[in-house]
Amino acid sequence: EDGRPGRSSLDGGRDCSCEPTYYFKFENFVPTCEVCPSPGVECPGGFTVEDGQVVHTKPRSLRGYYMMSFDTALKCRTMIDGQSVCLGDVPWNSSDGRSQCEAGHTGPLCGACTHDYIRDAGGEEPCTPCGKLGSSGFLLFGTAFDLFIKAGWATVLGKRAITTSTETKSVDSVVYRIWMQWMAVNGVLKQFQLSDLQVYGWSKDKIEAEMAANEAAGGTQDNLLTMFQYPTWFYDVYGVLYSFVGSLPDFNFGTNQEVMECLAIRWFGGGDDKAASNAKLLLPVIWWLMYPLLVLGCLLIVCLIIAKVFYPMFQKVVAKGRVVLKRILVNMGAEPASVDSVYANVNDKKVTMLMHNPSLLSEAEVLREVFGTAVVAQIMATVVYNHAHDKMESLGRNKETLTRLIGSMLDGTAAPGVIESLKGEGGVKSIVKKLKLAFTDPKAFANWIIEMLINVEEDDVINSVAAYNPANNAQTLANVPGYKVFNMFSSTAAKDVIRDSLPFVLIAVYTLWDTLAKRFLLLVQSSSVFVADLDDGVIRPRLMWLGDTRLELFSGGHLVVGLLSVLGLCIWCAGFQLFIYMVLRRHKENLMEPHILRNYAFFYTGMDPDYYYWEVCVKRMDVLLVYIITYMQ
Repeated sequence: EDGRPGRSSLDGGRDCSCEPTYYFKFENFVPTCEVCPSPGVECPGGFTVEDGQVVHTKPRSLRGYYMMSFDTALKCRTMIDGQSVCLGDVPWNSSDGRSQCEAGHTGPLCGACTHDYIRDAGGEEPCTPCGKLGSSGFLLFGTAFDLFIKAGWATVLGKRAITTSTETKSVDSVVYRIWMQWMAVNGVLKQFQLSDLQVYGWSKDKIEAEMAANEAAGGTQDNLLTMFQYPTWFYDVYGVLYSFVGSLPDFNFGTNQEVMECLAIRWFGGGDDKAASNAKLLLPVIWWLMYPLLVLGCLLIVCLIIAKVFYPMFQKVVAKGRVVLKRILVNMGAEPASVDSVYANVNDKKVTMLMHNPSLLSEAEVLREVFGTAVVAQIMATVVYNHAHDKMESLGRNKETLTRLIGSMLDGTAAPGVIESLKGEGGVKSIVKKLKLAFTDPKAFANWIIEMLINVEEDDVINSVAAYNPANNAQTLANVPGYKVFNMFSSTAAKDVIRDSLPFVLIAVYTLWDTLAKRFLLLVQSSSVFVADLDDGVIRPRLMWLGDTRLELFSGGHLVVGLLSVLGLCIWCAGFQLFIYMVLRRHKENLMEPHILRNYAFFYTGMDPDYYYWEVCVKRMDVLLVYIITYMQ
């Protein structure tokens, strides 16, 4: 009646109420009508009935917002099918029992799950019923499958890393490390609501002009928003991919976090809501602490299966191939004893390659690489004798002498006069090039050898024959000596497999680093908010854990979870990187030695030796700092 804005009267002024967009506030014994706060708050004004009494209508939240106090609301970030889980239309501390949240959600910002609902870690994932997942046995099978997939991937990377340490042309490790870095940096974008960002000013002006033109023409304003939007083609591609994924069979294993929460409810809940909630907090963090150890256990099982099952099967196939290859080599002119002397050290991979592609036996360079100089020299001498036997006899060169002479030219031990005679043909490399003639044009090859023998002094021939020692150059292996089981393990004995699994173990932990860092940080991810106490209505600051917004960070039910998460970060993230750095620093003077390369090359391949620490100390720590800034308060 006093004419102040926001007020109106009913029944002749006896009942004064607030108009819409205003709300009643009684502070310091002074009743006032305050302008409705925004955003996210609706003030209908007038009166309503609560507990049988007529009272001023309280401010209430809009859809997508949650009332944090009598007259303030915060935007909710959790969505289900494009709709917020915060229902709105409910005042703070409602006395009629209505919830501000969708079913299964509770707590401030609807950021916690009720006792029988689960969700992946983080403040944006919706809660889903535990009953939607499969049986406990099915979930355990899916979890074990995930562990063995991680172990298998580490085994593949470890095998490729060992190959990289002996073959400079292989860059698998470098590419994978770059890919991990790229994925880690881009992964943090998921933590930001890009749709809340305004576009740049020039784009905003253009969009607003288009909106005004459309409105004047009576058209729609669909897709004309001044907030950030992905390009239309992105939505089209995403829609196609989403439809494809949706058409695949849904085995509904759930994520590891969801599986652990669901198993906690089933195993430890027992119908007790509090017990189920406590188990949902503790079992996942214990799982993530033990996760690397479980993967390493599966890794050792995979390695033992490779050594105990697959390698013996492979050896049976290779043994048959060796018999066939030996017969072929002997028919080509090699002596059985010479083949036997090198066969024990011949790379199994090379044997299978020749078995699958026999035409390579006509490539003398391949024969020399696989079977060594002695065998090839014998075959070449046989080729010459088969096509120029009489000429060799007239020159006084028997097959043994010719074999030793050709062998000395192949391994570079020939006398200077012989080497000098080759310079016109390109030096010692000439004999390697001429190897092809032994198979493609045997007669031309024999004539070339004869011509060379005519032009070389007798003393040089004698000295070359004497200098050649087949035992010294029988074979130069492509394998790392001592690791005959697929170039991975020294033997099939369990103790040797476990000892030789070091590079696979280190790479396995490294591949889990990104996942573990995110998971442990999500378990302490928080947000600072102001919340009104339900008892006295006093607004107080609170550091709210986003995993369960009913809990404060490092307090009450979150204390143990928070401490275990920090422990996990120290051991598996920062601690592991420090361990690798200390090992590399200890061996920084001999990083190129074979045994060091085999075990640790994955972490510094592609780097300048002086910057061996770059991957573990600079790149990984850089990502860890980005994660801490992103996922923490």
